[in-house]
Amino acid sequence: MRNLTIGTPDEVPKAEREGVYAPAKEKLIGDSVANEPKNWRTSGDPKTWAEQWANEILPIAREAHTRVRFEHVHREEKDGHVFAKGEAHEIGTGYLDWSTAVVGDELHKAGWRLAELLQKVL
Repeated sequence: MRNLTIGTPDEVPKAEREGVYAPAKEKLIGDSVANEPKNWRTSGDPKTWAEQWANEILPIAREAHTRVRFEHVHREEKDGHVFAKGEAHEIGTGYLDWSTAVVGDELHKAGWRLAELLQKVL
């Protein structure tokens, strides 16, 4: 079991964040635009797409919750914003690799889906 670090972006100085994130962001954008994702197209009326996408993600969300155990979750407030804070513990191994791949795939599909949705409605 491995502890997963979950922090807020304001815990790392902005210049340091940008130095780490900027190159990764550029690569992500370039790769996403150049390569069409698998299974991104949505059938039917665009008015039904949001529900289709929500239904599509439910099994992934269920799997995510089987891979992580949350402990000591409590309410906190900072700068007028209320949020839950606690510890996330990986059950077994592989959550970080699995979730990184899932998030990458979902963001990739989301970009292409947004572009198609805008083309249909504008």
